[in-house]
Amino acid sequence: MDRRVFDDRRRIGTVKAAVNMYGDRILESSSSSLKKPAQMDLPEKSSSRAKDLRFAERDLVRYKESRRAAESAEGKAESRLSEAKRKVKDLALQIEQSNFKFKAQTRDMDMLEKLIKHEDKALIVGSAESHQYVKVTRELEGVKQERSKLKIEMVSVLEEKMRIEKEIASSSSKLSSNMNHVEAIRKKIDEANEEQMPVELTRIEALKEFGEIQAQREKEASEFSPAMVESKKKMKNAKEEDSSSKDLESKLAVTLYDANLFRRELKLAKNMDKREEMTV
Repeated sequence: MDRRVFDDRRRIGTVKAAVNMYGDRILESSSSSLKKPAQMDLPEKSSSRAKDLRFAERDLVRYKESRRAAESAEGKAESRLSEAKRKVKDLALQIEQSNFKFKAQTRDMDMLEKLIKHEDKALIVGSAESHQYVKVTRELEGVKQERSKLKIEMVSVLEEKMRIEKEIASSSSKLSSNMNHVEAIRKKIDEANEEQMPVELTRIEALKEFGEIQAQREKEASEFSPAMVESKKKMKNAKEEDSSSKDLESKLAVTLYDANLFRRELKLAKNMDKREEMTV
């Protein structure tokens, strides 16, 4: 075998080891610690390069996972913030409606109080006047009860508004923190992408080398193809002969079994004849 074939096969072994080590991914790493594929012959360089490849791949995976987590947190925060804003808007509308209703009831109450005072001053004993006084008094009590309910409702609405505002402040703080985290991760990813550019060039060179090696292997395989065909043919014939031998052995075993069975039956018949002669 000449020197060229020996070198090619040694290179085949080196690239194949790299492929097996990284799960069929060829040569992904940072450019600062990479050598050209032609310099992978020494074990120390190969080991150092393998460590650099593992570190680079691990960092890229970690950056991608951090980015996905940050984007997910950002989306959740934005969703909560949107929901909080909607609640505040609804509560503001409810408060406005309650204030309008309260003002209207207050005006009605003031009018009734004035009417009652007027009735007290000009009260004339009689069924019509007495009935009107009772009616106005009842209306006033109803207005007072309605006003009390409105006050309770206003307190509840204001408490809900304060709670939502606190949630908005908390969501805004978390959103700001998540955005800062996302920005930091994006910067790291950009830096990793910048470092990855030389790695891609090295990977292309390695793939080119790997393709040349594969072509050389296919060429060598084609040269030995006739011998391989003949060898397969001989193996097939040998298997057929082995199968025929097994069939003969099986038939011989059956024949021997039948012969032994016939011999035992013959012996048994002779013993029976002797017993009959002795009996006679």
